Amino acid sequence: MATRRFVRAWMVGSSLAMAVRVQETSGIAGRGASPQVTPVRQGNGVVPLQPSHKSGMEDLMESESAAAAPTTSPDRYEAEFRNPEWREKYWADPRMHGFGNQGSPGAVLHALVAPLFTFMLDQFAYHGKDVRAEAWKFIKWARNRNVGAPHVTKAVDLGCGTGFTARSLARAFFSRLGGRKNEVDVVALDLSPEMLRVARDINFLTDDGTVDGIEYILANAEETGLPSSRFDVVTAAFVFHECPREARARIMEEGLRLLAPGGTLAILDIHTDYEPSKFMLPGEPYIRGYLDHFEDDVSDFARHHANRFAFAHRDVVIPGRLILWHFHAKPENEPVYFDIAT
Repeated sequence: MATRRFVRAWMVGSSLAMAVRVQETSGIAGRGASPQVTPVRQGNGVVPLQPSHKSGMEDLMESESAAAAPTTSPDRYEAEFRNPEWREKYWADPRMHGFGNQGSPGAVLHALVAPLFTFMLDQFAYHGKDVRAEAWKFIKWARNRNVGAPHVTKAVDLGCGTGFTARSLARAFFSRLGGRKNEVDVVALDLSPEMLRVARDINFLTDDGTVDGIEYILANAEETGLPSSRFDVVTAAFVFHECPREARARIMEEGLRLLAPGGTLAILDIHTDYEPSKFMLPGEPYIRGYLDHFEDDVSDFARHHANRFAFAHRDVVIPGRLILWHFHAKPENEPVYFDIAT
């Protein structure tokens, strides 16, 4: 039943997205805490966390409505599609997945096949596991350990693609019962208007009532424009292997900026021991750099921000294929120590 519903949603969403007019002049291409510190890679010692300051802000959703236009209207699509400042950025690289991610007929095709490819990857490469649901189990366990961490009320998914992770987040952490209509639970953002259109269409066609609280927006994960210290869960799934090293660092910093006290920053991506095939490499221009450097980069990030985190974890979701890093911010007014476990 779930498979039939997915295929139906994908087919109809695909037909809607295929009707999009692609303009060549567009430019978008895409707790308990331990008293013993065990930093990644080197050294031991106690690192007490410093008080964090929560910035004042207006309510995130003053100008957003989850109920408005569940699919992408032509006007909204056109407004998202035109952003010439992004034309020469790395995400416009035509090598990406062999199509390019944004602003071309290939990008439309990529957006159409992405849901089916993701579904097949979950079924075959990941042995039928719902890998996102598996990741949330690790995260929920860790959040229970982080005494003082608040109930999850807002989440953001960076680089949402066609919305698989955003929908999984909504189902894992939020209930649409009890009069929560017109509220946004999950903000999902991406640089590809083609991907966003398909994501919205799939949401519109999903009939289980769990995804009403997702708002899809066109934004750069490196600089989202969202308010600081607002989100209890920040995710980036299958994003970092698509980015050069400098971009990965900026996305981690942006995720930390968005994180509320007691919040969780989660990175789910390809296992760094994975060996890509010769067929994969031409469409993944940044994966070698990711495989070679990301473990060190995550370690550096954790050490650099030790005053912000209660602890961090590195968990293998699928041996040799998928890995989850999750960083848990110190709850507000709660003195803890940094303890990163691998």
